[in-house]
Amino acid sequence: MHIELNSYSTLAGGNEENFHKYKVSIINVIRKHFTKYDGQLINIVDVYNFKGEYINTINTDNKRIIIFANATLQNNTPIIEKQFQLNNVQFKKILSPKGEGTLITYKNSTIAECINGIIYILIDIFGNEYNEKRVEIFEHIIKTFAETILETILETKLNELSWKKTKNKAKLTKKFIETLNHINETKINEETYQLNNLVNKKNEYRNQLKDICDKIAIKMSTIQHLKNTLYTHDKLIEQEFDNIVNLDKVEDLKIEGEKLFVYTKTMYTYDEKGAKYHTGKFRIEINPFNTSIKFFGDTPRRSYWTDHDPHPHVNGDTGNACLGNVESTIAELCSQKQLYALVTICLDFIESVNTNDAAGINIVNWDRVDANGNIIPAEEMCECDECGEMFPINEMTRAYYTLVTTENPDFDEDEEDNEDNPQYTINVENEVFVCDNCLIDNYYYNTSVNEYIRK
Repeated sequence: MHIELNSYSTLAGGNEENFHKYKVSIINVIRKHFTKYDGQLINIVDVYNFKGEYINTINTDNKRIIIFANATLQNNTPIIEKQFQLNNVQFKKILSPKGEGTLITYKNSTIAECINGIIYILIDIFGNEYNEKRVEIFEHIIKTFAETILETILETKLNELSWKKTKNKAKLTKKFIETLNHINETKINEETYQLNNLVNKKNEYRNQLKDICDKIAIKMSTIQHLKNTLYTHDKLIEQEFDNIVNLDKVEDLKIEGEKLFVYTKTMYTYDEKGAKYHTGKFRIEINPFNTSIKFFGDTPRRSYWTDHDPHPHVNGDTGNACLGNVESTIAELCSQKQLYALVTICLDFIESVNTNDAAGINIVNWDRVDANGNIIPAEEMCECDECGEMFPINEMTRAYYTLVTTENPDFDEDEEDNEDNPQYTINVENEVFVCDNCLIDNYYYNTSVNEYIRK
């Protein structure tokens, strides 16, 4: 559950210091009373503080709670001048409720109402100070909302889904079975349609007979497999699971609902030239029913997508991967429930990187592993300015592209001794760092400046 006290439109407490104090307190209060509903009814809670005004907003996300402090949905005479005291806090005014939602009272005063997933707090609850008494009033509002609205919604939802409490078990069972059968029946129709097309092509393209026959065999096998498992469990699944956990690179396999969670041992990724990088342990989330594959790792780095990507080809925020030319293979394996083969492809994906694209080139941000298995932190690697390859910093040499000869304007040719005031001075420009091979091939040592210079 994401919780945010926003600085728009005015700071709670009147200044930055009080705002941050309220932010900590409010997040703690919301977590205390909303955690029970996290994921089931709530994903996001946004709190905004206003200046005592009419705010009309529609909440389109049924798992988002919006809290507008010092605001109302009543646009006719929204402000009632009324001085009163709540919980030893003096208030100068209160806003009019819209009167269409659930009213929340505190010590016989209407201080908030809830309309369509938005809580309007009708008083300047945060004021221009930080006061624990104000936090207590806010907590009362949140607690009342949870007990009177969220609890009722949750109980109703759980009762409808509970096998013990539902009054219509047949409906629950029927819905579940219908979903399972619909997925397979749709797939059978799709596969049958494709099969018929392939059979027609067989007669039209004799020179492609072998390829088409192979596809026909695959489609027929898939259809038969789906028919055989339409109302029964696949006895081969257990063997598939055993094969997966017996893979050398797999630490564990967990199954939750329709998802598989594959936990790997420490993984290494190799570029096209064989350079080895430490990318750490991964959690691979696989849903073979919708071909969703996500990757999460314990060694994130700044890369193409975010500042915490687990792999150059994986978005660190979503876990979604750019699978390239294996995407169609993964889809086929998912449809056939070839789980062992699917996992091996995912492991191969982690171990490879394409440095020819904008994402893959960021593999250099991960720690390098040398031939002896030693880990070289990425920050201790340096790119050769000549060949572009990465080398340990201690294997690089400083050099210069340009040797510049400058005439000395203060030179006096009539002086006999010009040792300290020569006619010309020699300097170097354009500093670079190069590897040993490039140094030998492209640079020479100039004794006049005691530096390596580009040939």
